[in-house]
Amino acid sequence: MRIMEFERLIGGVLKARHIYPHSVDYEDYRQICRLRIFEELKKDPQLASENNSYLFRILCNVICDYGRKQQRIDRLNVKLQSFWNPSEQINTMGIDRELMITLWQLWKELPLGHQKNILHDWLIYPDAKITERCQRLKISASTFTRHQRDLFQWLQWTQK
Repeated sequence: MRIMEFERLIGGVLKARHIYPHSVDYEDYRQICRLRIFEELKKDPQLASENNSYLFRILCNVICDYGRKQQRIDRLNVKLQSFWNPSEQINTMGIDRELMITLWQLWKELPLGHQKNILHDWLIYPDAKITERCQRLKISASTFTRHQRDLFQWLQWTQK
């Protein structure tokens, strides 16, 4: 197994990026590095595992990109959680409590933030016009329509 030759390089990359074995995401980062090495090995089967500064830089960049992506996701989730707390709004919206709990569970499972924003806006302002929603969400009408279509496709996909 050729990937095992690169474990020392992976350890060096993680150490250089200040990711240590006691870190919660340590194994995730190791796996990300292994996947990238596998991709590089497909391109060049003779890839050296020792003294390979090119591969070292690639892996460092992959780790940085993954970290930035995780930070963006975490910030979005914090923002979305503060954006809508259904327990406060169940009684004020005139929606059946069971339906609201079901919608809240659905909202938590939605994969994309813009879908969550659209569902939230629809629940809070069920009779609003698209222009009002676009102003509230600070997006264009075409973007809103595309996001709404994505949401409905996701809902149809989950019901199959």
